[in-house]
Amino acid sequence: MASVIVTFSCLVARLSNSNNNNSQQYKHLKNLDQLVTYGQRLYLEGEYEEAYRLFFRLEQCQPHIKTTCRRYQVQCLTELAYYTRALATLESFISPRAASGSKATHKSASSHSPCSLDWYILGSDICFAQGNYAAAIEWLRRGCQQMAPNDDTVQEAITLRERLALEKLARSTKGSLTTTQHQRRGVGHCSNISENSRRRRLQQDSMQPQRQLQRQKEREQSTIRIDFVEMLPYDVTSAIFQIMSFECIVQCTWVSRRWHTYLIESVHLWQDLEFSYNEMPVEPGSLCLYLSRLNGAPLKRIKIHHECVDGDGLLGTLLNHTSLRLQELDLSEVVCTPSLFYDLLAHVGPSLRVLRWRGLILKLGKIIDCVAESCVQLKHLEVRSCFVSDTPFDSETRSSSLLDHSSGYFPRSFFDKISALKPLSIDTLDLGGIHELTMVQLARILHRSPKIVNLTLENCILDIVSVANVLFHSCPLLQRLRYSRHRYAQQHEAEGGEDDVGNSSNMMSWSLASSTSITTAGGRGARHLPLTAMARKHVGKASSVVGKRSWREITLAKAQTTTDAVIQRFIGQSDLTRLERLDLTGNTNLSDKALQGVFTLTKNTNLMHLRTLCLGGCTGFTEQQTLLNILKAGPMLTHIDVAESPAVTDMVLDQITDGSNAALHTVCIAGCRSITDAAVRRLVDVRRDTLVKLDANRASISVETSGYIMCKLKLSI
Repeated sequence: MASVIVTFSCLVARLSNSNNNNSQQYKHLKNLDQLVTYGQRLYLEGEYEEAYRLFFRLEQCQPHIKTTCRRYQVQCLTELAYYTRALATLESFISPRAASGSKATHKSASSHSPCSLDWYILGSDICFAQGNYAAAIEWLRRGCQQMAPNDDTVQEAITLRERLALEKLARSTKGSLTTTQHQRRGVGHCSNISENSRRRRLQQDSMQPQRQLQRQKEREQSTIRIDFVEMLPYDVTSAIFQIMSFECIVQCTWVSRRWHTYLIESVHLWQDLEFSYNEMPVEPGSLCLYLSRLNGAPLKRIKIHHECVDGDGLLGTLLNHTSLRLQELDLSEVVCTPSLFYDLLAHVGPSLRVLRWRGLILKLGKIIDCVAESCVQLKHLEVRSCFVSDTPFDSETRSSSLLDHSSGYFPRSFFDKISALKPLSIDTLDLGGIHELTMVQLARILHRSPKIVNLTLENCILDIVSVANVLFHSCPLLQRLRYSRHRYAQQHEAEGGEDDVGNSSNMMSWSLASSTSITTAGGRGARHLPLTAMARKHVGKASSVVGKRSWREITLAKAQTTTDAVIQRFIGQSDLTRLERLDLTGNTNLSDKALQGVFTLTKNTNLMHLRTLCLGGCTGFTEQQTLLNILKAGPMLTHIDVAESPAVTDMVLDQITDGSNAALHTVCIAGCRSITDAAVRRLVDVRRDTLVKLDANRASISVETSGYIMCKLKLSI
């Protein structure tokens, strides 16, 4: 019974959302039978479009009344003069069962069977209205195969309809059928039918509602085709084409001569070339043709995502182009000679601002060196799915591998080597799926990029502890960090066991470390000690830890080794007043202590810029006060995810309902087992104007409340 109520509530909600103008007419309906009756009344009153929508929704939600819903759908489409669609709907319904229906008994051919004669007669009537009499005869013949033997009444009805179809077909072709043809079809002459009866039958079969005919004429008259290239001003037409993709612009050149001339003369439309996984890869000749349409104007952006292109030919064509001042170069899966790519990078480097590469041909270390030498204005660098370097590490570099655990430090010789390298000017670095990446190599890249503001490490094989150690000494301007662990990478095991990493003394050492303290390595059971004169000689000037950060985003999704100490190291003595997103999804090792320090450091400051809070899957949060504190500190939250958290109670839901001053969009409380129906219903009632999605799957609420959520909100799970 509960499932029927939920299904009916969901159906009424869909019907109300699909037709906002008449959304109130479904509110008085109490059950599915009333919906069917209401749909039949709509059909009798001539509201064929609304009736079709209703029976279409009913068929999706209630398969046991599929026959009735499909019949009314076909009749509504016929009345609306959508004959082709009506026949397709009818054919899709009877075709899967036609094979079995031909061998069925008389009971299977009853009026309620999907393969009964009524369906084939209905198909012939649609063909009559369409004027396709040959198809009407074919439908009648298919119906004869489903007819039970010795059924004279049905035989007479089919024979009469076939006679009418044959006569109309003969008149339309200005011919006549011979007697032999009639006998072969089992049909006699039409002379047995009186003239008055024949005319009456013809009028009934060909008669169409006058309103539908008038509507069809109005629809044809309203369809006026104009050439907007000729009618609209140049700037408006140009803005329309600029919205289109490059592939659409190329296809538009084939529309007419006027369009071809307009597009060829619009030089700015060819300054942005994009070839992304087309069916046919772009050839160097085609690229040369597109470049010739620039007429001396510079090429600003080119994007090539295809593994079957002639990489050397395309890069050679770009090198030979005279006016090449690229601002964005985006290449993915392009097979080319590495030296040719580096020559192109040196050629376009002075004007390049965005560089994206994806593929195994190039090495990350070589790209970094070439960018540092040539691309002085580069701001965004994205490298994915490649190896780091061909050369192995030397013995001196291997000594820095002690940074792989939580109590390591950078030796002075390491910074001496980096200081001799040319720095990078990028402010956004995106590394995804880099094979054989080590912490030392990441440290080299980050120390050469002191202006980085946004850092993304996607599918990273490095442990979050290693990344925290690197960032503790690098990127002083970093504001946004997005980290996701490679799912098949081996997880880091800290020396000294889990207690050594997560205990309170180690956590306070990381959170309160400053430029006057370092971490010393002493094997198992290592401790953080103040920076003494003995330790200073091992650490260079460049190895001083980064001071106070101003975070805008911290995303550490599904990093299984993320502990309270790691979080404290990231946010310890940091400015969180400008934090916009905090995502710790899937970190099961975190406890309430990880976030309690946040409010200790920011007890007098609210997180007014915090918009997104994702703590889904953090099963270590067990105290509701932890969530209450962060919800009170962030009154402008719009997206909240606290799925699977045992700390979510009715008090937390009340804080979400009343505490947020912003337009709350999405809330995820899936798997929360400590909430009640009253708190969920109150959240829906108060936030229904702004709340778009509420995920309460597997939560401790009743089926009636789930149906209530689906009826009230636009999108719910």
